[in-house]
Amino acid sequence: MPRSVSGVYTLPNAPVVTNTTIVSTDENTTRSDIGSELTNSLDRSGRGGMLAPLQLVDGTPSLPGLTFSTDVNTGMYRIGVDTIGFAVAGALALTIATTGVTIAAGLTLSSPILTATTEVRTPIVDSVSGTLILKGATVTAVTITGANVALAGNIALSGNLLFNTAVSKIIPGATSISLRNFADSANNLLITDAGAITVRSTITGVTALSIEQLTLIIATSKIVPGATSLSLRNNADNADNWILTDAGNGTLRGNLVVSGVGPHAIGGSRTDAYLTILNNANFTTGETNVYGFVNFPGLTPAANGSALGMLVTGGTFQKAGSGTHSDFATLEADPFTVGAGAAALTNATTLKISGAPSVGTNLRALWVTAGLSQFDGSIQFAKLVRGGVANSFNTFGLTLQQDAADDEILSLKSSDVAHGITSVFETDTYGAFRKRGGGSGGLQIVGISASSIGVQVSGIHTTDDTSKVSASVGVVTIDGQLKSGTSLTSLGANANILVVSNNAAARFILDADGDSHQDVGTAWTNFDEHDDVALLDAIAVAVARPGDPLRDAFVAELEARRSQIECLPGKAIVTFSDDGHHFVNMSRLAMLQHGAIRQLAARLSTMERILLQ
Repeated sequence: MPRSVSGVYTLPNAPVVTNTTIVSTDENTTRSDIGSELTNSLDRSGRGGMLAPLQLVDGTPSLPGLTFSTDVNTGMYRIGVDTIGFAVAGALALTIATTGVTIAAGLTLSSPILTATTEVRTPIVDSVSGTLILKGATVTAVTITGANVALAGNIALSGNLLFNTAVSKIIPGATSISLRNFADSANNLLITDAGAITVRSTITGVTALSIEQLTLIIATSKIVPGATSLSLRNNADNADNWILTDAGNGTLRGNLVVSGVGPHAIGGSRTDAYLTILNNANFTTGETNVYGFVNFPGLTPAANGSALGMLVTGGTFQKAGSGTHSDFATLEADPFTVGAGAAALTNATTLKISGAPSVGTNLRALWVTAGLSQFDGSIQFAKLVRGGVANSFNTFGLTLQQDAADDEILSLKSSDVAHGITSVFETDTYGAFRKRGGGSGGLQIVGISASSIGVQVSGIHTTDDTSKVSASVGVVTIDGQLKSGTSLTSLGANANILVVSNNAAARFILDADGDSHQDVGTAWTNFDEHDDVALLDAIAVAVARPGDPLRDAFVAELEARRSQIECLPGKAIVTFSDDGHHFVNMSRLAMLQHGAIRQLAARLSTMERILLQ
């Protein structure tokens, strides 16, 4: 059976089965098929050749698709579409593509063979005239005929260019190029990379360079000196495109396009208040949008480099010898003045940032990387995110991200607060929000005070809810919920909803079943030496509202027993107030009620025994 298009061979018949008769036709067919496929295989000794194109893996420079058994990192491999490479010692040496042949950087071509051909980039030698032609990408770059050399482009020199007949030379320097007479070592003409030109004269009182008018024939333009100015004029309309006065002022007829690479494409120094660039023009072009300054560069930084559309650096600001400077600022943006006009103005902004970039790891419209930021005016925001983490559940609001820190995420301070609890908080911090657990989360709200109230929670509403059902709400509502998958559900039975603690020690617990639990202290108090039922009556009278029948009936008894109630051992069961709002210790009251039940039970038991006798 022939191999598949992937080269996979499959037996023409099923394999034989143990203890069964092998049929000759099946065996002969299988052997004949294997023989045919062996014949179609490529012989390692080179006997026979390929009958179809030989397909190779793409390979890499270190393991080419076509290589040698004794030198596996040397050979040919496929770089990309219609491009092959030749690797030597695991590195690319030669590239052949539809655009031509390229030798890797650092390699040299030894003893090149020059042939008469029309192929671009290949040297051409005319054996009859002796002309050597060197071509670039598509055009002739150098033509050498006899002793003459014709250049179609630029020539790059690593040394000096000598003119032997005139014993002179052109000398390239690190930051300049000079024309020097061989007789001495002085520069007769020096041109720096900043564009400055110096012409030397050895004769005292003789002007080194004098030009009455310089006409550039090829560009049909000229440089015209005037009595108090120098102008660059286009010959077509005889108008001054650029004029420089003897006072140092420059006037440009049209637009100024700066294409220099720096470091100072536009620069200089002045002694007045404005340095380098002053834009004091009025733009009344009638265009839809007008701009005082536009910076729209296309930047391509090197690997691992940064691209900054505009860099404003502070440099060194020198202070005066005395006095007080009001401001030192790298950049100041002052508000503009809006002139008269009937048009409506929607947004007036001193500094406007239209948005953040859309590509990158950290996307910011404004990023202060270090230092203190101060806003003396009001801040209005539709959404504020601190820490660089977006919040899909916060449409308009404040999001704070403190990464893995476990200290305060929000601190509230006041300069007139000094509580002195400095081992936990700074002394002027009167409130803080922080994470309750390092990895588990939870919010801890802390109020710090130098007086009696640390935190006060006040709820203010307009409508009372007097219902007493499971859906009731209050002016201050505390709601406990339990995680259920990615959502929420009710707490389980007996789960704690609210815990009131004393320095992390629980004293009061309200659970999900509506039960309350109180820490009664280290000892249970029994009131066996008192008539507990009578005490309960007295308490009922004491705390009953005026006009209540119970209060009216036992008011006399209350007056008789008030001192008895107040003199009970331990904490007071009732704290009496002159305004009539008395506070009952519910834990002590429960103890008293427990004692009253015990006393009544004892009395009933005694009565039962008497009745049974």
